[in-house]
Amino acid sequence: MKRTAPLMVAAFLFCAAQSSAAEGPRSSPQHTAAIHATGKHGPVIVEWAPFTIMPGTDETMLVKASDDIQNNFIGKQRGFIKRELLKGKDGRWVDIVYWSSREDAELAGRNAMESPVCAAYFGLMATVDHNDPNAGVWHYERIKAWK
Repeated sequence: MKRTAPLMVAAFLFCAAQSSAAEGPRSSPQHTAAIHATGKHGPVIVEWAPFTIMPGTDETMLVKASDDIQNNFIGKQRGFIKRELLKGKDGRWVDIVYWSSREDAELAGRNAMESPVCAAYFGLMATVDHNDPNAGVWHYERIKAWK
């Protein structure tokens, strides 16, 4: 089975500032951790999308395509919180995206299948199944976060 990679990119921390004023001030580290662990409608979902790039693709090309997908697709999706693009050793990359809910993350994945800007981004990835770029994307529920 071919290991495939991502749909979207990057890593994000949910901002406690979205809590309502009615919740009152953050009085303890436990309160802060609870806010960071949940989104507006439940647990924050972290999308992990590892990949490598196609031969002949350089970092500048990838970052430009990443900017395009952010500005013209991901940033417009329901439930999007934040995104980062990470570069590791040996040509490995990871897109990490934080979503307000699993449903929002999955909907964005389905929408990506119809998006030309997403297709252009995925086309730069060597480890992506171009028939189903979502196949190499994993979703995790954030249980707790620390500052």
